[in-house]
Amino acid sequence: MAREKFQIDGKRLKELREESGKTQLTVAKELHAKLGIKTSPPDATLITSYQRNERTGNISRQRAKALSEIFKVPLKVLQGDKPFNPEQKDDGVPDPRDYLQQIEQTIREVLAKAENSTLQQALQQTFAETRFTSGSDEENREDAIRYLAEDIARRIEAVQLVRNKNEIADLVQLTGITEAELLRPVNVDGHWFINVFESWKTDPNAPPDELNIRSEVTQGAGLAIYSIKEAIQKSSKNLPECSDESITLSHDGFWYKVEAKLSLRKTIRIDLVRCQPDAKGLRWVKPSWRDEYLIREPLIDWAKANFNFICDFDGKQSPSGDIRQLRFLVTEYNQSSPGIRYKTGRMVISGNLEEISDELLASLREQGRTHFKAQRLLTNDLRDSLAPFLSDYPPECWSMSGPSIRLDESKAKDRKRPFFECFWGEKYEIELVEQVGEQFEPVPWREKDKRSLEKILNEMLNDPAWATNEPRRAFTPYSAEP
Repeated sequence: MAREKFQIDGKRLKELREESGKTQLTVAKELHAKLGIKTSPPDATLITSYQRNERTGNISRQRAKALSEIFKVPLKVLQGDKPFNPEQKDDGVPDPRDYLQQIEQTIREVLAKAENSTLQQALQQTFAETRFTSGSDEENREDAIRYLAEDIARRIEAVQLVRNKNEIADLVQLTGITEAELLRPVNVDGHWFINVFESWKTDPNAPPDELNIRSEVTQGAGLAIYSIKEAIQKSSKNLPECSDESITLSHDGFWYKVEAKLSLRKTIRIDLVRCQPDAKGLRWVKPSWRDEYLIREPLIDWAKANFNFICDFDGKQSPSGDIRQLRFLVTEYNQSSPGIRYKTGRMVISGNLEEISDELLASLREQGRTHFKAQRLLTNDLRDSLAPFLSDYPPECWSMSGPSIRLDESKAKDRKRPFFECFWGEKYEIELVEQVGEQFEPVPWREKDKRSLEKILNEMLNDPAWATNEPRRAFTPYSAEP
């Protein structure tokens, strides 16, 4: 049966990828995993296949659906449509893509007349400051015009907030657009209003002390997220080390709220809202699908890398229950040919967490150290469980890459197999999960805690006496879900 043909907007796909900060290889690997393909082709093959999707838009429906799930947008958005939101009023704010195209068209028309030396000089400067990948002068010129249009559009958006007369005059001269037209509603990166509020309790039985730290307006979702990260980092500076810090992400109408509970009963709350400047000041506007895309997922990804306890925008708490249900899930890989790996087995590491008493758990919770305790017990169990398998090869063959153990069989001094038959790559992948019934759900895991595990396992691999006489546990075949 022929593959069902499907068409997406390749430019929209590229926009979504670039706005998410992902490389083509990253998306290609996520797509490969999402489709459930067991073999692992070379990176170059993955990139070539994905580049074809961005270039032509030709794709299967299954592949398009997987991409929409990766970028967390409706399939229609991937096809180029603008989602209709019946709750969002027409506030006169244009779509960023439409506005950029409008400015680019204006720039091209002015350049075609060859009468604006200021714009010509700006284009030449863009040429000088840009590294082009194409060998075609015509393609490079087209790219330079597009980059220049983006820069000018961002300047127009910025001047709407500050209303600087000199900057307005420069933009009028550069573009030929009248001042009145320049100051009409603009939407490129978007402005965000951010407010930072702190509270802390020195006495658990007394009301908290509260302080509004600062308010600011930023241009672009990326800078808004940076401000959130910076505020929480500053607020947690000099606080005692704690593994149980939590964060809650919520969205109510126009407003997003980020609330982090830190050690010493300190809480920081950050409220942010999309805003639009005009002659009267700032007005709140409902975030578009693009705003939500640029705010929600990056915040969730950042939260998962910096907090062990998260309540996301959908109200989902992770981990959902008792810390004693945490597990390490180890996935084993084999290879069918050099560079082509596939999953063969899984092993669940429990660390005997169920033996932690309620009294000890309550004490650890008061100290903010329940996650420390759980990871330490899981790590000890992990070392004992994997040591017999690691003994199959000399220490020089093993290395760590984050929470993954890599094997390079060719480094063995007494290697007997031909070089091209040797295993090379990830051998054991370690995930932190929560056991819910018979299911295992991935949970947040701070990067610093992953590095801690990596350090401990590296020390074990570099210890001459790391081998163990523990009995060898069996991996459950990968096809049988744990």
